[in-house]
Amino acid sequence: MPTESFLQGKLVELSAIQRSDLPVIASWGRDTEFLGNQFYGLLYPDNLEDLTLEFEQQHGTLWHGIESLKELPFAIRPQDGGEIIGIVQFKHFDWRSLLAEVGISVGNREYWDKGYGTDAMRVMLRYGFMELGLNRIELTVFGFNPRAVRSYEKAGFQREGSLRESLYRDGQFHDQLVLGILRTEWDALPDDQR
Repeated sequence: MPTESFLQGKLVELSAIQRSDLPVIASWGRDTEFLGNQFYGLLYPDNLEDLTLEFEQQHGTLWHGIESLKELPFAIRPQDGGEIIGIVQFKHFDWRSLLAEVGISVGNREYWDKGYGTDAMRVMLRYGFMELGLNRIELTVFGFNPRAVRSYEKAGFQREGSLRESLYRDGQFHDQLVLGILRTEWDALPDDQR
């Protein structure tokens, strides 16, 4: 079911997550590579019932004023407004310091390595800096996910450090990389990269 777009990129549009998106989101939980690149801790697939309960608990409670905002999720859809292909969200807001963490997951493999994630991230950076007035946007990414690191760097993020051996996965410890972008760095990017 096409939904009204809120934010436009070159390849994607971002909109609210709809109840009708939940079966698609739940299906991503059967992809172990997707789960392994996205989630900390014990890997366990989402199920439709749990996603629906979480959606119903959060629906209508996201917005009680900007200072109380905990997270701000968006569905990633191709430009035609079709089926959800991923989720991007701001979380862990610090309004005093004007910073937030951003997270993204493209669950539909047909859209991997084609620029959709980078485009969605660029839209979120524009929204975060221009609409929310943030000064810093940051993220962490697993060191074993070079595809994601390249995408974030294309969007303008800078590597800032690592959380050494902070993730245990597949019988070994892995680093998490810390990346960030400041408003002044984003302002300095060429228009076609914003």
